[in-house]
Amino acid sequence: MREFFCGLKNLFFYIILTFLLSTLITACNEGGFLSVTVPDPTASSVPTDTLKSLPDLSVKEVRYEHDSDEVCSLDFSLGRILVIVQNKGTVVSGNFTVLTNEIEQEVDTPINPGDEIELLFPGKETASIQLDVANNIDESDEGNNSIRVNLTIPQLPQKCFQTPTPEAIALSPVHVLEGHSRGVLSLDFSPDGGLLASGSIDNTLRLWTVENGSLLRTMYGHPFPILTLKFTPNGSFIVTGSTDGLGRLWRVSDGKLINTLEGHSGWINSLDVSKDGGWIATCADDYTVRIWRMFDAKEIQTIDEGMAIISEISFLLQNDNLVWAERNGLIRVRSIDGAWIQKFNQNGIPTSSLAVSPDGNFIISGHFNGDIKFWDTNNGKLLYTLKGHTGEVTSLSISQDRNLLVSGSIDGIPRVWNIGLEQTSPFLVYVLKGHTGPVNDVAFSPKGSLVATGSEDGRILFWEIPES
Repeated sequence: MREFFCGLKNLFFYIILTFLLSTLITACNEGGFLSVTVPDPTASSVPTDTLKSLPDLSVKEVRYEHDSDEVCSLDFSLGRILVIVQNKGTVVSGNFTVLTNEIEQEVDTPINPGDEIELLFPGKETASIQLDVANNIDESDEGNNSIRVNLTIPQLPQKCFQTPTPEAIALSPVHVLEGHSRGVLSLDFSPDGGLLASGSIDNTLRLWTVENGSLLRTMYGHPFPILTLKFTPNGSFIVTGSTDGLGRLWRVSDGKLINTLEGHSGWINSLDVSKDGGWIATCADDYTVRIWRMFDAKEIQTIDEGMAIISEISFLLQNDNLVWAERNGLIRVRSIDGAWIQKFNQNGIPTSSLAVSPDGNFIISGHFNGDIKFWDTNNGKLLYTLKGHTGEVTSLSISQDRNLLVSGSIDGIPRVWNIGLEQTSPFLVYVLKGHTGPVNDVAFSPKGSLVATGSEDGRILFWEIPES
């Protein structure tokens, strides 16, 4: 019996093993979990994208160059901008256009991959460049076609200075005049040096005694800030200009408003009175210069000949000649009868202020970048460029003896320069530290060496400049 059960057990294991082997073989033949998929050699593959070879225009370098042999009389307007364009792509480029500071230049010379081309444009302080303006070229990178850079202006070499420049001395004010409730915009001494007139954002015109700095009178009449003012040559009247486009004539003796100059449609930025006291010249944001008769405030001429906004205007020694400075940097000399005498500093940086030497031989201009430039009145030639201010030069005034120049700036620190004729070139001698805001106007007294400065801080400071 025992042998019977043992045989039956062996038969049972044999049947199970046979069943498992049969199942496994069937699964393999029908593509079961052990099956392997073999690619069909006749199936077509999906195509993939390939990179296209293209040119790539890029600005490699931009720099300021000067093409004058007279290195000691460098003039920014004589410079030029050098733009180097490189093809960083893999295919030669076709024709394209380069736009630099709104000046276009066609390039019809193909640039091979890795090569470059040099292009020249008129000089300016900044360069705004755009490549392939019309999008004529399909490039691998269209995002590097525009660039804006600030340029480094060359400085005068040391050999141009025949004598060492002395270190400037810091001075402190001798009087502080307080009374205006807002910033002081304009100043002028009376012809005898005894009074100072000031105009302010607070819409008032004030008279101060110079001897002790006391307030003599406050005059009301302008409903808006007083941007500019001038005493008449006899000291009897003061002419003012305001942001409302109106000029006004005031009597000094009693502060009475005598007349109003109506005609401008923009802010009156500057005005001057002829040396004989017969005429008033004004300039405004309406792009015009207007000439007025003093005794009745009648406008006798409007000069509107395509000028930019005019920053400052002045009569020359001759009563019939005017000089003015425009925001585009241009300086013009013109006679009242309509003849253009000089036009210079073209392509220069914007002009913000102006002064004329007492003898009329040279004109001094202050600029938005802090430069001060000296020009020969007769031929418009640049004589000197002074650097020192770190912001716009808002005002200039020359001492009566022609030896000193005071300059005001938004940097808040007026500077006094030695411009004596015995000097080979002007140089800085004093810095006037005391204001806590931008300096809007400066004035040299016609008597002695007193300087007045007016600031956004609402104060007027008096400075005594040592004669030595």
